[in-house]
Amino acid sequence: MKIGAGLGAVRSAILAQAAPEQAQADAGQPAPVITISREAAVYAPAVSSLLVELLNKRHHLDPPWIEYDRQLVERVAEDHDLSHQLIEAVQERDRSWIEHFAAGLTGSAPHMQVAMKIAQTIRGLAQVGRAVIVGRGGQVILRDMPGVYHIRLIAPEQWRIEGWAKRSGLPLAEARQWVRTTDSDRVRFVKNHFNCDPADLSLYHLIVNMSQTTVEQAAKTISRLVQ
Repeated sequence: MKIGAGLGAVRSAILAQAAPEQAQADAGQPAPVITISREAAVYAPAVSSLLVELLNKRHHLDPPWIEYDRQLVERVAEDHDLSHQLIEAVQERDRSWIEHFAAGLTGSAPHMQVAMKIAQTIRGLAQVGRAVIVGRGGQVILRDMPGVYHIRLIAPEQWRIEGWAKRSGLPLAEARQWVRTTDSDRVRFVKNHFNCDPADLSLYHLIVNMSQTTVEQAAKTISRLVQ
């Protein structure tokens, strides 16, 4: 999804969620959300895109499911109007969570501001519902929220290195460096901002070994979690 189109879809989803009839319909059961944490080079973009397509074909809901990758989450967080709308969408009990989260943050002021902005954005998107959130610590930020399913995509390192070398055209040594650097950066981001190890498998409802399945099978398996 292009960023501009993605921001438009977010605005539409927030407005639909805020409508009185939709708020009444959702009062008893929150709309589901899926987070996807992933190791490097496990076809996560393809899985998440196909997952959203499958869910929208199956359920025909309005607002539809939306995929939030790193770029779209960060753009939503930076958009003043959208950010304000999302904060307004957060219920009172969730504001208490944000306050508790803020109290536990450590580090420099810029570091804490980044963590707070991401946490507020992702909690707001989850309140709107029908979101597939890829990365950005979603499995930690939303771990106490009902109706959220946390997925981890993994595969043996050598399988990922060889696959990335083939897809990117990089020599094997450079592909190995990219995979290891990307893995390290993602672990460091979650640990530094949210004090949690994304490799902790207790965070997840489902772990998918992508070396043992296909993108299509993985997306179908994940989609079955959502009724």
